[in-house]
Amino acid sequence: MEYCRHKIAESKYFFEKLESLEKEGQLLEFTYNLSAFLSATRSISSYVQDKAKKKKEVQTVIDVIEKDKIIRFLVKQRNYTVHRKQLKLSASANADLYSSITVNPKESIEVETYNINDEGDEIVQLTQVEPEYYNVSYIQKDSSPTISYQFIFDEWKGSEDILYLCGYYLNWLEQFVSEMRNKGYIN
Repeated sequence: MEYCRHKIAESKYFFEKLESLEKEGQLLEFTYNLSAFLSATRSISSYVQDKAKKKKEVQTVIDVIEKDKIIRFLVKQRNYTVHRKQLKLSASANADLYSSITVNPKESIEVETYNINDEGDEIVQLTQVEPEYYNVSYIQKDSSPTISYQFIFDEWKGSEDILYLCGYYLNWLEQFVSEMRNKGYIN
């Protein structure tokens, strides 16, 4: 169990690095830390598999991993990057410019007209008149854009970015370790 706690702490360390590097738009350094994150997280489920005593217990561990599409994907990404290929990632950048336009309308005008119909009844008709606009001003709040980045796996079919998937993995691992401890697979 101590091993699992240590590896979860290590995974959280790399996750924090990933968050920081994505904010800075540092894709190359992000890939290095992502590889370390995936290795640290995968070692937890491998450890639990190794500690499972019976063939049925090992299969239970494998089944738990395989039934979650995000976990299955991330384990495969780790296996590919360790044994076969570099991770294929993409980055998108979003630049936001902030400004505001203020338009102050004059008071609206409501016009009442009175007519008399053929029967001699008075009919009141209310008409709303569109206000005129004056005092239009433009204020630029900041001259430099705010740039944000988002990194994604090229092979992931969902809309989630890498940070979402890794955060999900961390939460899943904590539940996984607890579940495996409750089943007696690890101490």
